[in-house]
Amino acid sequence: MRASLAIGYIPTDWRRTKITFIPKPGKTDYSSPKAFRPISLTSFLLKSMEKQIDRYMKDVVLIERPLSPRQYAFRVGHSVEAALHGITRYLEDAYYNRKYAVACFMDIEGAFNQTPKEVFVKGLLDHNVNATVVRWIEKLLSDRVITTEFGDTSAEGLANRGCPQGGILSPILWCLVVNSLLERLRDNGFQVWGYADDIAIAVSNVDSGTVKNEMNRALRIVEDWCSETSLSVNPTKTELMVITRKVRKLNIKGIKFNGVQLKKSESVRYLGVTFTSYLTWKNQVDKTIDRARKNLATISRMVGGTWGLTPAAAHWIYNSIILPRLTFGSIICWEGLLDHNVNATVVRWIEKLLSDRVITTEFGDTSAEGLANRGCPQGGILSPILWCLVVNSLLERLRDNGFQVWGYADDIAIAVSNVDSGTVKNEMNRALRIVEDWCSETSLSVNPTKTELMVITRKVRKLNIKGIKFNGVQLKKSEAVRYLGVTFTSYLTWKKQVDKTIDRARKNLATINRMVGGTWGLTPAAAHWTYNAIILPRLTFGSIIWWEGIHNCKTQMRLESLQHVGLKRMLGAFRYSPTRAMEAMLATPTLTMKIEEVAIRTAKLLKDWNKWQPSNKGHSTIMAELIPETEKDLLMTIETTTDKTILTYRFGRKFRTDIPTRGDWKNGRPYRYNGWNTWFTDGSKDDKGETGCAWVSDELTNGKSEYLGRFATVYQAEVVAILRCAEDLIERSIKHEHIVIFTDSQAAIKTMEKSCYKSTIALECFDRLNELAAVNKRVVLCWCPGHRGIPGNEEADRLAKLIVEEKRPGLEPWLPVPYADFKLELKRFSLSRLKERWSNTTTCRQGREMIGEINVGKAREILKMNREESRILTYVLTGHAPLNYHLYKMGVKEDGNCTCGTNEMQTVKHLLIDCDRFVRKRRETFGILDFKEQRIDQLPY
Repeated sequence: MRASLAIGYIPTDWRRTKITFIPKPGKTDYSSPKAFRPISLTSFLLKSMEKQIDRYMKDVVLIERPLSPRQYAFRVGHSVEAALHGITRYLEDAYYNRKYAVACFMDIEGAFNQTPKEVFVKGLLDHNVNATVVRWIEKLLSDRVITTEFGDTSAEGLANRGCPQGGILSPILWCLVVNSLLERLRDNGFQVWGYADDIAIAVSNVDSGTVKNEMNRALRIVEDWCSETSLSVNPTKTELMVITRKVRKLNIKGIKFNGVQLKKSESVRYLGVTFTSYLTWKNQVDKTIDRARKNLATISRMVGGTWGLTPAAAHWIYNSIILPRLTFGSIICWEGLLDHNVNATVVRWIEKLLSDRVITTEFGDTSAEGLANRGCPQGGILSPILWCLVVNSLLERLRDNGFQVWGYADDIAIAVSNVDSGTVKNEMNRALRIVEDWCSETSLSVNPTKTELMVITRKVRKLNIKGIKFNGVQLKKSEAVRYLGVTFTSYLTWKKQVDKTIDRARKNLATINRMVGGTWGLTPAAAHWTYNAIILPRLTFGSIIWWEGIHNCKTQMRLESLQHVGLKRMLGAFRYSPTRAMEAMLATPTLTMKIEEVAIRTAKLLKDWNKWQPSNKGHSTIMAELIPETEKDLLMTIETTTDKTILTYRFGRKFRTDIPTRGDWKNGRPYRYNGWNTWFTDGSKDDKGETGCAWVSDELTNGKSEYLGRFATVYQAEVVAILRCAEDLIERSIKHEHIVIFTDSQAAIKTMEKSCYKSTIALECFDRLNELAAVNKRVVLCWCPGHRGIPGNEEADRLAKLIVEEKRPGLEPWLPVPYADFKLELKRFSLSRLKERWSNTTTCRQGREMIGEINVGKAREILKMNREESRILTYVLTGHAPLNYHLYKMGVKEDGNCTCGTNEMQTVKHLLIDCDRFVRKRRETFGILDFKEQRIDQLPY
């Protein structure tokens, strides 16, 4: 591998690529090659090399010269939600301030397949990638031998454009390419968002003419960029959406891309979310719910009333499947890497990687082989970061020009706003010109027909987008644009988004339901997992944007109907069993609460990443709107920085870790540490949740402690104790010694053994231990058994408990709050809302009598039952059972009396307490004959 990188040569067998075609989901016609995604399968040795270069790019190149902040794909700390939040926040601001806003949504054609290797190399050089690496990547992209098979037929050829889909380097290579477009648009003052090859550009102004001119200017930038990169944007697939509250709407005539008039859309789907021109989310919600329903229906067909999955399994499927789906040319690329100061050796290697790749594919007995010299392999480890480096120049160019731009891989959104419509048009045209220039430089292209404009304004006079063009093509105006999975509308209403989301969840739920019957199929636990893991994530995806769209009666009823189907399949309940009673049984918050919970969690995550943009209007008001001031603990965890950070790598550990057996401590401290500078640490937490930590020397003379408050965990206390001990030794200028630090926390030791961290405290502890080890002969973090009479450990424990008793005045928290604590507080808040809703329920008379208060422990027990047990228990607790009284109310029977001859209605309560036929059974089961003093809801399950 070292020789391959050094001389910039990739063996032929490494460049031989087998292509497997995977059908793209949702296509109605698979007769076109574009309906399939070519995934490149390459040698594991090549992937290992790509992985190392990918790590170098991320840890060195992109640290020294980061990608555009408006590129949201293939990057740690960036996400679809961040892109959606940014573009929605911009459009909402224009909408509520009665401006015209035009959003143009475009997709760069053949981002991974058609990009010339010269463009990738320029992107590498622009980011200062080492020349050796650039040369290697150029070779990687040149003359790739590709083969494919279909039945008995095979084909082989050479690929010299693009990068392999599935390649590790391909994403970052594309990011390097498209980066120049995003930056060019930003440099020209445009708002742009990119996600891989999906780009959104937005302009806004109070003057409709300015909006059209600005959009056309932005499109000219895109046209120029496409010309430079030999890439293209299809004008027929480029959508315009006008968002405004003005009565006079904007006429988009004249907004063109490559001379083609862009079409206007009332709704646009971007990054999986449907945007409408009124910024309503009904379409998105409906589609999400319908999709979840289909998934649930599929799973439901596997479960019957008396057989199938246990309640726990059904619960697991519901929560893990249903709910997650318901609730997500060489010279230019070379310069792009060098722009980010990528080592020349790495740049050379990447150039070799992208050159002459031998790709093969098979279909049935047929196979084909060829060479690839353009693009980067889809599926390659380096491909995402390479693309990010490429597209970064576009994002930064747009930002430097004063445009708002958001990028997520190749999905880019550009926005402009102004009180003057003419200014908005001019600015958008200026942004598009930047994209045009970038496309020209990188030999990439943006399809004007796929680029959408959306005008957002509250003004009566709407913006006319005529004249906003990309590559001479008039861009179309869209009333709704789907970007990053969310449908934006020109009025920033979310009805379309909400409707689409709910409809999609319904379809998903219906698909799962077909796997479940009334008496057979998934267990309650499996059905519960399916609902929560498939349906809910799809339902709640992007909810941070469209959560306002669910607060109307019709949507609430649709969500309750969806919840009813999911819970009914979990429990095997009767057809018309009340939803509220089933929610109380399983302690499951309503879907409205769940959507709001996910939205709050996403807002908190964006806040911790410094990407949250608060506002007193629109979706950014979520904290103030949904969380009352009485929830002080939850508000505190939201306002306080959490311990969670983006995944950070730390290599080159200088200290050692050691976990001896208990037998090694049988006769005291392990002999190998005799004569060492010895320290003991410990953390403590009392019954009230107060925590503290302490560290003490072996002589028990140099002991210190620190109070950590009531929000720290025991794990945090243990890690902080080690951290403070290391800091204390560094302050004492301890050098050239053998040091051992004993702790009774194996979790803390195993954390220090890792090479990647998501905890700021753990990362700081690692750094301090490494700093200490750098000036000493040896530093060891060693485990010792706790509370076993070891003097140092006992003294550290005593000091930690003592500081907890003494406490410390001041404002909490003393440490960053664990992210898990925030999620627990949020779940507790949702559960308290559910309990309040249940206590205020006036319907479900039988359910309220039998269930009583919501009990999370009992809900867990229900999910552990098999399907028959959970079905019968649901009959008992809800009263909706095949008993005479219920069948009489349904009109199935003419009489609802019990057959025991007492002329009383045959209800669940009657059978459990009064029916004479079950006196002996009642005594054997409950040990009770007289139920007058016994509350029925207190009976054991």
